[in-house]
Amino acid sequence: MKKGFSVAVATAACVGMLATCALTIPAAQADDTTVQTPTGLAMAPASNTDTSVVLTWNKPANYSNVARYDVYAGDQYVGSTDMTYFKVTGLKPSTQYEFTVRAVDASGNVKSYPSDAIEVRTMQTPKKYNVRDYGATGNGTTKDTEAIQKAIDACKEKNCEVYLPAGTYLSGALNLHDDMTFYVDSGAQLKPSTDLADYPFTDARHDIEDIYGRNPAYSSLLNVGTMDHSKGATTHNIKIMGAGTIGDEANGLALRKAYDDFTHNGNGGDLPIPSDVYQSGQHVGGGSLISLKNCGNVYMDGVHIRNGMMWTIVPVYSQDITAYNLDLVTSVHNGDGFDLNSSSNVWVLGTTFSTGDDCSAIKSGKDAEGRSIARPSENLYYRGDVFHSGHGGVTIGSEMSGGVRNVFVEDSTIVPVDLGSSAVNQGIRVKVSPKRGGYVKNIQVRDSVINKIGVITNYDRTPASQLDDTPLPDIENFHFSNITAPNWNNNNGKGNVIDISGSDFGEGRVKYL
Repeated sequence: MKKGFSVAVATAACVGMLATCALTIPAAQADDTTVQTPTGLAMAPASNTDTSVVLTWNKPANYSNVARYDVYAGDQYVGSTDMTYFKVTGLKPSTQYEFTVRAVDASGNVKSYPSDAIEVRTMQTPKKYNVRDYGATGNGTTKDTEAIQKAIDACKEKNCEVYLPAGTYLSGALNLHDDMTFYVDSGAQLKPSTDLADYPFTDARHDIEDIYGRNPAYSSLLNVGTMDHSKGATTHNIKIMGAGTIGDEANGLALRKAYDDFTHNGNGGDLPIPSDVYQSGQHVGGGSLISLKNCGNVYMDGVHIRNGMMWTIVPVYSQDITAYNLDLVTSVHNGDGFDLNSSSNVWVLGTTFSTGDDCSAIKSGKDAEGRSIARPSENLYYRGDVFHSGHGGVTIGSEMSGGVRNVFVEDSTIVPVDLGSSAVNQGIRVKVSPKRGGYVKNIQVRDSVINKIGVITNYDRTPASQLDDTPLPDIENFHFSNITAPNWNNNNGKGNVIDISGSDFGEGRVKYL
């Protein structure tokens, strides 16, 4: 295994602020073609607010002599970073800006030519709807669900903002809508109720689709959109922002226990569920913390994410999503952090994970249903993320029958430690099964700290005698480069950095590229 440099946390001069701090530009830096130009400069999906925007770009083909990137708004130097993304702040509302990026070598004396320019227009200043004005108490004991929902429903103008000031807001399921921002300020917490009745049954997708009237699922704390695998994005332009907290350690654990008690012991008359919705013995799916169904243009920024009932942030059939600088910590059983389910063009930037299960799981449906719906998860980007704990860092499958392709991970630290055993789990983990079908293609991981990589081709241990005519999953085009495995030598060089485990049906249709 090739060992490369360790990845440092991104640094940014003046935190990307325009016209709010004194800037010193290094003297006399000449253009030089020995430093290649960054490519693909773009705005991260939905990241333009009234005062900021997140930019992304690609490293040049040869970046061995690149130490940092300088960002410009017009001719004005904005700041620097060693990552391939940057948040520009201090912008003016409703204003057009032109941005470029230049690569700089370690001496600081040689810069590339400017990248191709992009233009970004900031949003207008949103009209703010303070939940206190609608009766929310923020005292942590009174349920504020109705008051917060009233504020959400009143927020009808395009680009309006529902605002939670400091306080603890106990709430059940809330429903967001198009063209709005949900802002949880510093010192504010949206705390989930522990009463299952506060999360009405709805449609969701876990391993298969959970459909109301067939095998329903509990609502999430924050619900956005309506699930329909036959459609694209039907709910657009949602922002979830702020330095506050969504979720709660203790209440999430209590909510999970209530869910487990209900599903293991049956209804028992505890909940008023119509017989056409729930029959004793039916599967009932758990709710998430934040559910995005058929959503497009979603931006999440800066929020502290804590326990919900089960999975945490779950986009299903959604596209064009940015998760920037989230702090995601869960300890609940099955508490996956950020699960992408048949979703595309998702950017996870500068986010920290410590979870009770997989940090970020990529899925696309299970077995025949997944193959029939045939909506892959694709074009997924992880940059500058830190995965502290979990059963796996970036995992693919095992529900991947609709396909997974084009997953790019770079400049990340992925050494997840199991919360129970303290063992170091696999940072990159691919889980498929011969009866799943589907495919996993075009996986690129580079310039990252990863202790272990695993590819498991018979995750559910299906014996050859039980295989049917289902096409075997295609696994192809994996590329790992410049990976540092920091703890391998601590195990006296024993064990594998990369494990590929097969099955008992032979390797005639397994591709190693």
